[in-house]
Amino acid sequence: MADEHLVERLMSVVNAAKADGEITPDEYNILKQLSMDAAEYAIALEDAQSDGIIDSEEQKMLDGLKERLLSNAERVAEEDGVLTQDEVRLLIKIGKALKS
Repeated sequence: MADEHLVERLMSVVNAAKADGEITPDEYNILKQLSMDAAEYAIALEDAQSDGIIDSEEQKMLDGLKERLLSNAERVAEEDGVLTQDEVRLLIKIGKALKS
């Protein structure tokens, strides 16, 4: 099923990260990737809904994009070989937003 509120939940993760007034470079990199992936999902969702129905192929594509959101965030977090507590907390929040 398409998740029309996913982008809103992901943006709330971004806003929560900004709320403490300090975004570490590691958090910034994850949030940057998350924002790009969320925008891609939003465009794909809008396109899929343009005809009033989401067919099985469109749903499969949307599900794949949704899965890629977390895997891309994890990949960015692991690029330097060190997972900081800030990165772990952010990844957990992203995971929860995807499952909500």
